[in-house]
Amino acid sequence: MIDKWMVSNFKSIQEKTTLDFGPLTIFAGTNSSGKSTLLQSILLIAQTLSNRFPLRPIVLNGPLVSLGQFNDIKSFDSNENNIELALSCEPPKSSIKSTVQKSICSVSFSADSSPKEPNYGLSQVEPNLLSAEFKTEGIPINIEDFSDEELAANPDTSNLREIKQLKKIKMLPEKKNNNDYASQEIIGCELSHFLPIKLYYKVDQYESITQDFIYQLNDILQKESDLPFHRFSKYSDSTYHIIEGVLYKLLESEEDELKKVLGFNMIDEHTKKTSLFSFSTFKEILDKLSFDEKKNVSNILLKKIDSHNIGSYVNSLIVSSNIEYQNEKNYEEYFHIPELTIEETSLPETVSHSIQYLLESFNRLV
Repeated sequence: MIDKWMVSNFKSIQEKTTLDFGPLTIFAGTNSSGKSTLLQSILLIAQTLSNRFPLRPIVLNGPLVSLGQFNDIKSFDSNENNIELALSCEPPKSSIKSTVQKSICSVSFSADSSPKEPNYGLSQVEPNLLSAEFKTEGIPINIEDFSDEELAANPDTSNLREIKQLKKIKMLPEKKNNNDYASQEIIGCELSHFLPIKLYYKVDQYESITQDFIYQLNDILQKESDLPFHRFSKYSDSTYHIIEGVLYKLLESEEDELKKVLGFNMIDEHTKKTSLFSFSTFKEILDKLSFDEKKNVSNILLKKIDSHNIGSYVNSLIVSSNIEYQNEKNYEEYFHIPELTIEETSLPETVSHSIQYLLESFNRLV
């Protein structure tokens, strides 16, 4: 339920005005006092959030209200060229969605002010999003455009930012994705109109492989997975081939230590000749070991794993693979592992559930 509504520089309401809403709210006043203006601002947000084209930040004309152009709704004689709307929304205490928290949302939008500007006509009917803010339990999120300098400094992500129309996002505490990589950098946020729905990160590929490698070994050692390679399903076949080579290199480097605790070589002579050792084979061997033996294997292997070692193993395997397959067509492309990858992830659960509640609340008005 909406419990507060704020309007600034919208039609007849020039100064920032905030109203408290109750379960039943009645607007009363003289003609031209702002009653219709308040209702139109609510309908504007409702028809925007229910519009099926999420890249449109503000929908001025639709099934609920037709407001014309930006200059038609900006307060007359105002020195400001932006309109700001904000609301506070709290689910009823009887709500079964315990993860939905009280949220505060605001949006500021504008249009080019001079007919001489090249995008004047378009921005009048499709206003530009200047900034947005969404705040829920302990997590404030601020959204704005990237500066030209910021875009120029990151040419490797400019194409994705343009296609997805990503916006700059600041969020505390900063959201990490499920793998929680140490060297990930947020590159933007995808919006549904003016609400954040998805985050994009730039991740160091070796760090990503290292973290997945550790999780995968733990899964196998703890028997948590029937699919011993499920964490690597996102990688290409060539990268997975390299990753299994890393497993072989790791076992080979710790061969003497492993033999001391197990009493046998995990890598037999046939495997040494082929240099092939899959996670499936590794799991088959571990399934035959006692709990204490598995723990010893885990301690030996995991203490040797970090991004530097994984990177060294990967580089050596790529070099050897390039030498082995250098007569094959496109071998350099096949065995290339990019240093950086782009990954997407969801927002924190409390944020995504609260945003979904907000969207559903306004959709019921349509």
